[in-house]
Amino acid sequence: MNLFHRFKRLLARLGRQLPAPFHRLPEEWKQSYLRDEVKQRYVGTSVSKVKPQPKVFGIGLSKTGTSSLNEALVRLGYDSLHWTHRGQRVLGWPEFFYAEAATDTPCSAQFEALYHTFEHSKFIYTVRDIENWKASIREHFGMGSPREFRELWTEKRFWEGNFGWRWYNSLRWTHIHECLYAQHDTWETAYQAFDKRVRRFFEDKPSRRFLVMNIPGGDGWDKLCPFLSQDVPNEPFPHAGKTKGVIETNKVKQYKGEG
Repeated sequence: MNLFHRFKRLLARLGRQLPAPFHRLPEEWKQSYLRDEVKQRYVGTSVSKVKPQPKVFGIGLSKTGTSSLNEALVRLGYDSLHWTHRGQRVLGWPEFFYAEAATDTPCSAQFEALYHTFEHSKFIYTVRDIENWKASIREHFGMGSPREFRELWTEKRFWEGNFGWRWYNSLRWTHIHECLYAQHDTWETAYQAFDKRVRRFFEDKPSRRFLVMNIPGGDGWDKLCPFLSQDVPNEPFPHAGKTKGVIETNKVKQYKGEG
């Protein structure tokens, strides 16, 4: 973490220690900035006058290539967000209205609402061989079963963990993982249930709005670019977000207040 981010974190910590109602100022500053950005997108006063249209949402589960898809969208010129907005707030409706593209489970948990809200949006469903996915997702979360999420939420430290946008992020994290994983006994049934949900929803929707990509299986620019009416870049398709064992497991410890 560089000095600038350390300084920002220190200011935020000091701001939360101010007496009411002044302790709300740091969050209000962030909200005000985000409101201005959303307004600029809709009234046409943004610095960037040329924006790719329509919006694009990546709706795969964790460890299906969502980070790679996000990086690919960025390289194609989209102002794309992945999981959080500037590493702080877990993506929600303000970011969906603001961004040109968004990927990861915040989109996956509510893709139906996104489809009906953004009339001309496109959706990219990232998939993966289920056996490889199960091994990767277990390592990613450090959990043998998705039911273990509910054990995590009963711990006091989860709700008091030291991370940005703490209260909102805790609720958002709970909502997303309950919706996608925690109600299932095994990772396999979680994957299958989501796959059925996605395919059933899009089976009668226009094909121009829905694409399935197996990025770990080799899908790349040749499949993505025609769908988005973009030229194929003269560079390899990005591969990001590969599981890194204990480094990924520490993500869960962070939400428990241990990391």
